[in-house]
Amino acid sequence: MQSQIESDSPVYLVYLVYLVYLVYLVYPVYPVYPIYPSLRSPLAHLPLAHLPPATCHMQTCKLANLHTCTPATCYLQTHSTPNPPVSQYTNPHSIIPPMENTYTFHPPRRMGTLFHHLSITLLTSAGLWGIWQISQAQVGPQLLLYLFTLLIALFTIPFLIYRYYALRNSSYTLTREGIHIHWGWRNETIPMNTIHWVHPTDDLETPLRPPRIRWPGAIIGKRKFTRGPSVEFMASRQKDLLVLATANHYYAISPKNVNQFLAAFHNLTELGSLHNIPHESTHSTALLSQIWQEKPAFYTVMAGLMLNFSLLIWALFIIPNRSQISLGFTPQGLPHAPLDSVRLILLPILNTLSFLTNFILGLFLFRSAQNKLLSYLLWGSSILVALILHTGVYFITK
Repeated sequence: MQSQIESDSPVYLVYLVYLVYLVYLVYPVYPVYPIYPSLRSPLAHLPLAHLPPATCHMQTCKLANLHTCTPATCYLQTHSTPNPPVSQYTNPHSIIPPMENTYTFHPPRRMGTLFHHLSITLLTSAGLWGIWQISQAQVGPQLLLYLFTLLIALFTIPFLIYRYYALRNSSYTLTREGIHIHWGWRNETIPMNTIHWVHPTDDLETPLRPPRIRWPGAIIGKRKFTRGPSVEFMASRQKDLLVLATANHYYAISPKNVNQFLAAFHNLTELGSLHNIPHESTHSTALLSQIWQEKPAFYTVMAGLMLNFSLLIWALFIIPNRSQISLGFTPQGLPHAPLDSVRLILLPILNTLSFLTNFILGLFLFRSAQNKLLSYLLWGSSILVALILHTGVYFITK
């Protein structure tokens, strides 16, 4: 008997796997693991009309807290009503699609993501190459070329990182009350009653000129029509743009599916607004204004910046006045072989890299009240690194 059970164990295992799959298939309200929405039941994407009466009755009554209806009554009432009551859709994981009062669209991101990844990788490689060449070069025009390459990398990479972050955190959300445009740290809420029209750029009589500085995934900036108000671009591509017109401002956006966006907009305008919302606009520079107003944060950042400049000025003052310096000591406590004094420029470069890295990471953390302490720690570490490097320059030149 035991040998027979052992011989049939693969069959039982197949039955068990099949049973788990059936539970996963017919359990449509919640995913198997709620923290992984991708494991949601396949039935979660079916419209209500494709579900059997028993399933429809079970889910509808459960979500609406109905205890007195019968399966047949519930099924007929639900399927004969084009828009069931919103109160039935209190569960975000329900198989029953809610009445569409909110639509969220995203811009196309593939080309922008590839461009930003490639650009950041190339600039990072160029910056590391510049640091290496500076450590080997002699004083002269060649050194200036390496310094210029390094500076371009240092100040361009953070900008590209933010543009990539903004692209990955971009959306256009339509509600009955208005349109919410989110692009990185830039947010715009446009009340529906202030929107005059929404049209593709092909329908415009005057061609729309894109911003002068642009690249895939970052069509950002403002331009003016030949006649009319200015147009603010928050898009990831130049073609298939939509223009939202208000009284004094136009917005150019690039939802992935233009026709669906227009259909959703017309659907919501026909439904009308439930209540009016104010126009709100938040620019990406608002975070810097917040740091300016919060004195401890402002003084911490400024202290790191001033120490960065002082180290650079000190190194530039030492380099012309000394022909050679020694960096570090041997295990016996003796100075290393002397090098050209131009190598001292590596210390301000490393300090600048540390300051920019900590400053940018601190900006992302400073936006959240729970993470402000971490941003102070990062900015404070920039001060500590600068003080250590100042001490190192003092002992090197002593």
